[in-house]
Amino acid sequence: MLASVQGRSAVEAAGMFAMKAQYAREVIHAFNESGFAALDPKWSGGRPRRFGPPVRETVCRVAKTPPQKLGRPFTTWSLSKLVEYLAGHKSIAISTESVRQILRRAGIRWQVSVPV
Repeated sequence: MLASVQGRSAVEAAGMFAMKAQYAREVIHAFNESGFAALDPKWSGGRPRRFGPPVRETVCRVAKTPPQKLGRPFTTWSLSKLVEYLAGHKSIAISTESVRQILRRAGIRWQVSVPV
């Protein structure tokens, strides 16, 4: 904006700040329309969640179910075993990290605490 006020062209202003001339023009036009509000950062909410509520609910429901009730030959879930079960029985292709994040947000612990 300062370069524009000083009488420099959009191309010159863009060169001063290592940007493309088109972007400099867009900033100048936005400033002329909205004033200083055009210079405020426009933060978005970030990347949308990849798995919707139905998948997250299924992951949590399966994680809270004892594996033996679902015909599995072990007593507690590991993340990898849970991912394997979800892929084979619920047709949910999901990574162990995504399962860990879903369970953490839901307040579900998959590890058994062992008293010392």
